[in-house]
Amino acid sequence: MIIKEDQFFSGKIRSFFEKLIGFLTEKPIFSVIFIVLLCSFLGVLFFYRYVLIPAGEDFVIKEQDLQLNLESYENIVRRWDIEEKRIETIERRRYQNIFLPKGEDAPSQREEDISPQELEDILSNTLYEFYSLRGDHMPPIEERALIWEELGLGKAQEYRGYYFQNVIFLNFLLDKMEEGNEVD
Repeated sequence: MIIKEDQFFSGKIRSFFEKLIGFLTEKPIFSVIFIVLLCSFLGVLFFYRYVLIPAGEDFVIKEQDLQLNLESYENIVRRWDIEEKRIETIERRRYQNIFLPKGEDAPSQREEDISPQELEDILSNTLYEFYSLRGDHMPPIEERALIWEELGLGKAQEYRGYYFQNVIFLNFLLDKMEEGNEVD
């Protein structure tokens, strides 16, 4: 039987890898050293390929890649202003003393109605704060689910009161107030 040269080398390569794997499984310290050397080699290879070679090439920036979406930028700036107002008003908030019995030294309700402008300045961080600042109790989850559906945010059955749903709900209510619409 004649052995082809390709079969000869593939047999030798296969036996080499079988011996290497056998050796590495018997000696754990050499396995760690082998993995570290392999990772170092791959790291150098990637560094050479993606850092050193491109450094010698001229990098051309196309003008179309650097276009600024003004609408998105204005939206970001508006949101930053809103967050700035929230941070400025933190010191004016009153919180109930948790060490006193319930009802004692509770924060007083505002006697006058809160104007939409004043409410915009305060801006709630949670749905509970939103309803409290309006002098209302936060509706139970079943009612909020119905409101969720009425506002077109999704089906009432989908609303579970999860954090992300409450954030979407609150932002929608705040946006509606900014537009001048009355929120029920």
